[in-house]
Amino acid sequence: MPADYPQVPRSDLVFGKYRLLRPLDDIDSGEAYLATLVGIEGFEKRVVIWRISGALARAANLIDAVIFEAKRAASLSHSSLAQVLDLGVVEGTCVVVTEHVPGHSLGAVLRGASQLPWHVAAHLAGEVAEGLSYAHGRRASNGDLLRLVHRRLSPGRIALTAAGDVKLTGFGMSWAWTALDEYRSPEEARGEPIDGRADVFALGAVLRNCVPHTGVPDALRALIDWAMQPYPEQRPTAGELRQALAGVLHTADRSVTPRDLAAVAPATATGPTPGACQPDRRQP
Repeated sequence: MPADYPQVPRSDLVFGKYRLLRPLDDIDSGEAYLATLVGIEGFEKRVVIWRISGALARAANLIDAVIFEAKRAASLSHSSLAQVLDLGVVEGTCVVVTEHVPGHSLGAVLRGASQLPWHVAAHLAGEVAEGLSYAHGRRASNGDLLRLVHRRLSPGRIALTAAGDVKLTGFGMSWAWTALDEYRSPEEARGEPIDGRADVFALGAVLRNCVPHTGVPDALRALIDWAMQPYPEQRPTAGELRQALAGVLHTADRSVTPRDLAAVAPATATGPTPGACQPDRRQP
């Protein structure tokens, strides 16, 4: 383990059924740790533990909101979304446990490369849009829409794995980070209620920051503008954005492969993925 990674005091290594490995700085409220779920017969699974601490742990309204959000997000199971795995109280502290996504964040990649080839950026956005479309359309057992919204979508919440997978992290965890103005939808800034189209705006802002200033198809520029319209009713749904991005990608010289995605992060990133569990020194 690199010497500059902060260590967990040995007395704090065991946390319920989890073994804490090291603290993470990818959190604005509470504490986050890379950890291992320990089972019988040598069973182990890497996870991320998000612990509400300090004054936050004494705020009953916040605890209720954390539990409500995590329980709803736990119903999500999609290849483009990092899962909520556990919710509970350990040693008197409310904790949320999520999937560990090894790799790099898009935020770290952008700090190293500034922009990406437009077809790679469009592919990443399409993968995230597919996960959003699934989450926004998720229904409860009674058929009612859950109306899930990520609320904190930014480059720091998009993980790129060594296998070339793309995962959106942080669903059910909006309490852990403050909203970044650059990715905040106008309706949220106006104090209005938000729905999944706020996530579409944020994804449009992410895509805008990924692509080069030149050499980008007009159709992709138009999609970014569509996603970032000032009023939600003027924007596409996540599913519509996904379909439109697929159409633009058909005009590229070649398709994006997992090898292309795997090559982006190691060659350019300045730090590992945040919610994917290694220090990221804050998202952009």
